[in-house]
Amino acid sequence: MEQLTKIFFGKVKRDVDPEEMDAVSFWDSERFFSMLPNPVSWEHGVLQVYDADSLHIWWTLTGVFQKSLRLEVIQDAIASFQPEPDWKDFLCDVFTRIVLESYDAEDFDLLESDVIHVFEDCEIIDLSYMEELQGKQVWVLEVIRYSDPPVSNSGGELELIYDNSDELDLRERFMLCMLI
Repeated sequence: MEQLTKIFFGKVKRDVDPEEMDAVSFWDSERFFSMLPNPVSWEHGVLQVYDADSLHIWWTLTGVFQKSLRLEVIQDAIASFQPEPDWKDFLCDVFTRIVLESYDAEDFDLLESDVIHVFEDCEIIDLSYMEELQGKQVWVLEVIRYSDPPVSNSGGELELIYDNSDELDLRERFMLCMLI
């Protein structure tokens, strides 16, 4: 089965008032997230991964898909937005679990600790009650998976063919809050 995974990701600003963290989402993201470097150049990024064969994955952070070997896609994606050294390996591990190992919310629930918090089937999360966020670096991810998205794959280029993600067959949605 062909699959499209979208991973929205952002680094929470350190100066956000905890009381304002009651409706964190990637809509109106400038309230919550810090600007990420190129190629993202926005308050949050979206890693889109199209998984159609056992050797390669098509992926993009910019809207233009590129084809990579399965084992290289995570390193390539993470390196492109250059997270702080403290976060690089951790984000690599989490993105690998999502993209290459197809972890879902239940899999992350089994890992849930003081570092990773899982929120199932949601687009908005309430972090206002989490006192442990104070003084820590926090990343939020929203993972959305779609089954059999319509694509055009010609001339070595991949193009998704839809106007709105509501047209796609939603398989799963969850959010992760990670802090170190």
